[in-house]
Amino acid sequence: MGTFGAGPFSNDSALDLLDELPDHPTSQRRKVLMRIFFRNQDRPELLGWTLFRDEIVAAAAVVAASPPGGVDIPCDLADQATTSTRCSSPAPHPELNASALKALLVAAGQDGPWHDGWADSVTAAPARQTTDRLAVISCARSTHRIRNCRCNVK
Repeated sequence: MGTFGAGPFSNDSALDLLDELPDHPTSQRRKVLMRIFFRNQDRPELLGWTLFRDEIVAAAAVVAASPPGGVDIPCDLADQATTSTRCSSPAPHPELNASALKALLVAAGQDGPWHDGWADSVTAAPARQTTDRLAVISCARSTHRIRNCRCNVK
């Protein structure tokens, strides 16, 4: 598995997800994403074994890219032009945003495994900014309030 940046789509697992989503009809993409989020919530011990932190961050970014509120994420998608033009994200949905946020907090919360393994604090800082942005977008667009979420949403 290769990582080539701190963005949500800057690794092989994320690109695999972006390649997989267009294989599903648009109406089914929400279910695909929900399955990723629920697997993470129901079986967090599988994180790193059959479910990968990079996949969760990428799935949360796809949800965040659904307008409104995902203005920063399409710029990241544009870097992967061949893939992103084929992948349309599902329509925004409060429950999907809440599930994305819950999964994101497990995989990339304060001490989540997404933050392990960065070479140094210089590369770790942009990775934390990436997941913080995703959490703020998901929190703002969710009708559910998540305990212990420190999203700075007004």
